[in-house]
Amino acid sequence: MKTYQSCGKITVEKESKSAVVKTMLPELLHNGKYKYIEYYNISNRDYFAILGVLIIDGEPNIDLRKYNSANLMLQVDEHQITLTDLHPINGGKDFSELSEHDQIHFMCLHDDDFKATDVLLKKFQNALPKFPDDREPKVGNGGILTFEGC
Repeated sequence: MKTYQSCGKITVEKESKSAVVKTMLPELLHNGKYKYIEYYNISNRDYFAILGVLIIDGEPNIDLRKYNSANLMLQVDEHQITLTDLHPINGGKDFSELSEHDQIHFMCLHDDDFKATDVLLKKFQNALPKFPDDREPKVGNGGILTFEGC
């Protein structure tokens, strides 16, 4: 499992809040595609945050450090993340509270065996704005989504 640097833009249209996320990832070697399989609102009282679980679809989910290609800033999902669909865990902030001066910490986790439990999600939540110490090795420190974008 490895974590990757991300950035993105938050948008508000009427009552809907969404975000486009770009993640720094190596170019795949075989016709596979990156895919976020789940997003979690791991915001706490101090920080808005999302944990995105990334896999590779169409080729083995190997450690991406084995790729020698240059990292590219890629938009993995074609569609924006609808923030209001992500419900907070453990009493964290709801994205309906998000204002134009706020930012969202985004954590990309490449782990095809990730099993989200309340205990594990709370561990990520409590470590904000950083990754939990046992989530190494990593590239970057996660990422930030803002109203200005990357």
